[in-house]
Amino acid sequence: MAGIFGKSVGWLKYAWAKEPVIFMSCVFGFSGPLFVLVSPWTKDTAATLASIPHVYPYPQLENKDLSGVDSQGEEKKFKILF
Repeated sequence: MAGIFGKSVGWLKYAWAKEPVIFMSCVFGFSGPLFVLVSPWTKDTAATLASIPHVYPYPQLENKDLSGVDSQGEEKKFKILF
């Protein structure tokens, strides 16, 4: 185990010495998702999302004849032609 760790540290030192810009871009790229996973805001956001209901109560309409009501809920005005 120490051999793998030593080789990894040696490779990281070599990468830092050879290409520091690429090395740091990889460090920032890998640390971003890790920061999201360990952030306290993640726990708070999960708790907030869990408290939001996914199904809202829908008002039940009575069995009424709605043929004389337009989509805005107002009575349609009919002209009598006789």
